[in-house]
Amino acid sequence: MTDLTVPKTILEQLGGNDFIALTGATTFISTEDSLTFRAGRNPNRVSHVRITLTATDLYAVTFFHTGRAPRIVDEVCCDILQDVFFKHTDLRALRPRTHAPRSVA
Repeated sequence: MTDLTVPKTILEQLGGNDFIALTGATTFISTEDSLTFRAGRNPNRVSHVRITLTATDLYAVTFFHTGRAPRIVDEVCCDILQDVFFKHTDLRALRPRTHAPRSVA
C-alpha cells in the first residue's frame, strides 16, 4: 500500500479544500512523493501541475501548458508554494482576509 502522507501534506500546504474550491483543481493523482492535478481554467493555459518532494526536502513544481513544453520550478520551499502556483497560473489559492468589524466604544 502506498503511503500518501506526502501528497496530503502538499495539498494542505496549498490550502486544502479552499485551494480546490478557489482554483477549480480536479483529478488528483498521488504517488509516494508527488501530487498531480488538473488546474482550473487560467489565463496562462496551464493544464496540469505536478508537485514532487525532492531529496533536499524541497519541491519541484512542473507546470504543463497546452501546446508548449512543461516549465519546471526547482527548489520551492513549502512557504512559497502558493506564490509559485499563483505566479504561473494567475489563480489565487487563498481566500482574501476579512477584518473583524471594530466595535465603537
